[in-house]
Amino acid sequence: MSAITECTIPPGVEGLAVAWDACERITRATGPALAIVPPADDTEATARVRDAMFLDDAAFDDELDGIAAVIATSGSTGRPRGVMFTAHALFALLDGPDRQWIAALPLTSIGGLNVVLRAHVHDRMPIVLPSIGGASSFQPADVTTAIRSARAAIPAISLVPTQLAACLADLDATRALADCDPVLVGGAALPSALGEAAASAGITVTSTYGSTETRGGCVYDGLALAGVTIKIADDQRVVIGGPMVARGYRADPEATQKHFADGAFISNDLGEISDAGKLRILGRVDDVVTITGVNVALGAIEDVVHAMKGVRQCAAVVENRDRHTPNVHLWVVPVGEASDANPDALRTEIRRRLGPAAAPKTVTLVEALPLLPNGKVDKQALERRGNAD
Repeated sequence: MSAITECTIPPGVEGLAVAWDACERITRATGPALAIVPPADDTEATARVRDAMFLDDAAFDDELDGIAAVIATSGSTGRPRGVMFTAHALFALLDGPDRQWIAALPLTSIGGLNVVLRAHVHDRMPIVLPSIGGASSFQPADVTTAIRSARAAIPAISLVPTQLAACLADLDATRALADCDPVLVGGAALPSALGEAAASAGITVTSTYGSTETRGGCVYDGLALAGVTIKIADDQRVVIGGPMVARGYRADPEATQKHFADGAFISNDLGEISDAGKLRILGRVDDVVTITGVNVALGAIEDVVHAMKGVRQCAAVVENRDRHTPNVHLWVVPVGEASDANPDALRTEIRRRLGPAAAPKTVTLVEALPLLPNGKVDKQALERRGNAD
């Protein structure tokens, strides 16, 4: 018998039965590890996820002993990696209140599969948005319909920030989200302005922090869940420990040794812990670029821009990273034709807040940012687009 077998989860409602069956197989802890993958198609994103599983490579099959599932990272800033989980890790820390979960993220991602795992604990099938994981884009109207159909229990939903922003632009979806408990928002930093807008609309948002390697969010509003430990390493990397931490990366022992030790995951995120014990993410190791001798954090640039009026979304990326003269390219989705989002105003505010080195060399206004299937901004696509110009 193979040590790993493909578990192909189709997009939308069709994939729910497959994902539910995968949860059943994981709880039985029998058979080979399940490689959670989307159906093969002609897209680069799908090919990269499937490649991360090494389905036809038996050279590392010994590492799969005791592994229940392999789930790919998003690959938003690099190539996806297959993350190996035991059944115990996948179901750890999921014994929360019974809720009618709405699945708004692709079921092949850790965020989407987490919803099915939570629902499985209470034997309550989640409601799946028809648009998730496929070629069609996220539709706030689908959120409204799903929440209003949740009559047997209190609805709950997990979103990424771009989805929350889309819902806040739709009156019906905004009202529907106000009925949810909880509304988990993770997968990327939650801009403070977006969180404040949600609160003003009566939506109680819980900002989550975690990664595929920690089985998704395990720090809520800066505080670790029970059983989770947070440490800050000497180089300011965030180290997360707990029963939900994965065992390592599929067919990548070098990366496993670098990022996993003593039941903890050593992330590429930089952080600090306040006197109140709250975790604050300062950026990522690979999001810091040296410009004219000054270290510039892309996340800090995005925080400044997200707080400006007239900005719906933004993303800062590095171009010419491997050259002597790297530069920051800022991509912005404005609200209408707001003057506050013009390139000169953006550069002026960034320079005022962060210094001249942080002011982007290029600012491009676009109607939308490229997204990965899980709704996260595809920064690699932006880098390719910018370097091609």
